[in-house]
Amino acid sequence: MSGPDSIRLQMNQAIALQQAGDLANAEALYLAILAQSPRHFDALHMMGAIGLQRYEAEKALPWLQQALAVYEADDALHFHLALAYLAQKLWPQAYTHVRRSLALNPHHPQAWVHCGGIEIAMGDVSKGLASMGNAVALEPLNVDGQYRYALALGDQFHFQEALAALDRTLALQPDLANARWNRAFLALMLGRYEEGWADYEWRWRADLKMSKIETNRPEWNGKSSLVDKTVFLLCEQGLGDTLQFCRYVPMLQAAGAKVLMGVQTGLEALLRTLPGNPKVLQWGETIPHFDLACHIMSLPRLFGTTLATIPAQVPYLWANAEKRAAWRARLGPRSRPRWGLGWSGDPKHGNDAKRSIPLADWLPHLRPDIEWISLQPVVRERDQPALAQSPIRPLGAELQSFEDTAALCAELDGVISVDTSVAHLAGALGQPLKVLVPRYPDWRWLLAREDSPWYPSATLYRVGADGSWSTVIAQAMASFDTAVTA
Repeated sequence: MSGPDSIRLQMNQAIALQQAGDLANAEALYLAILAQSPRHFDALHMMGAIGLQRYEAEKALPWLQQALAVYEADDALHFHLALAYLAQKLWPQAYTHVRRSLALNPHHPQAWVHCGGIEIAMGDVSKGLASMGNAVALEPLNVDGQYRYALALGDQFHFQEALAALDRTLALQPDLANARWNRAFLALMLGRYEEGWADYEWRWRADLKMSKIETNRPEWNGKSSLVDKTVFLLCEQGLGDTLQFCRYVPMLQAAGAKVLMGVQTGLEALLRTLPGNPKVLQWGETIPHFDLACHIMSLPRLFGTTLATIPAQVPYLWANAEKRAAWRARLGPRSRPRWGLGWSGDPKHGNDAKRSIPLADWLPHLRPDIEWISLQPVVRERDQPALAQSPIRPLGAELQSFEDTAALCAELDGVISVDTSVAHLAGALGQPLKVLVPRYPDWRWLLAREDSPWYPSATLYRVGADGSWSTVIAQAMASFDTAVTA
């Protein structure tokens, strides 16, 4: 067999191999076809498709462009070209090809999904959501389409609609862990705690780079007796999470448990001030005997926490008296109110770009009738010039642990901070607290309220539809009572 029949057979074999995931042998056959017929449209096209399957968009693009030079009126080719440009964030080129794909085949749900994503990325939110809605209308039973539509709705602050779309997604595929996690986030943000805590347990299976801490002991189920049991409380996520949810330790003790805590470096001494004096270990230390394990972020579910039953009594952490005295001497006499300032969090945090504020953005708004104290243990390189020319006292470098930070905070009139561990610390200490919250908030700050049921001493200042941090900083500054605290 030779000529067209041979090429046809090779194409069929190559496509079967590609569909089976054997990309190397499929590629070899496509190259053999192209050696015989350099302008073979399908072989050129599939070489590009293999590049996309390998997440090598730059290598895929030349093959797809060669295929386009052979034949332009193929909707699948234009869709693949859109994906190749999309992977490189070349929005205009991606949009051109996804629209050409849809012009040739307007009944392609995935093309509508990606069209919507590109439109949103290019700033046309209403058109983007409409395109994703087209995808869902064309194929309402498509899990991926429903899920992507839900994410897009959430990203554009249509939270109730996003939650409904996630409900539809999970009706189609109940074990989709990422959808469960996103539904947990939205339900908690909307104050629907019973639903939210249940879905939050899917965090271990979602693509969050969270690892469940395994022990050789059973996990407490919230029902079995804790009398005379030692519970090892696993502090699993960020520093702020531990500071917020360590408030549940007295509830475990009230149920009869002895509490052993495994905590992140820098928190040990501070958490030993919790009521009941739990035994606190830094991760890596030898763990004594315990009967039951429990992850700290599961405690709200296990105790059936609702908005009305949040254990909100503060303070539940206390500053060290000797360290307070040392900071009092270090700060010296006061002539005006002193407030701590936290303007950025962990740069490795997935939401850092939305919650941290460059220090330069604060400077025009800092009130001269207030003495500003930096609570930043580490100052980013971008913020160092602004700090050098600011009136802020740069004491953050002297903070070696959260015990140090707690003692300094306790000597101040209050703290103003972005959503970071310093805010949780001040709230746990019961200090006056002003938190600047992004438009898409972390779930714990809920929506459309100025107070926090978790931290009674906190006032929240939220970014509005204009996305301006400057406006929010100005609002927070205007709220200060500058009477000096004795």
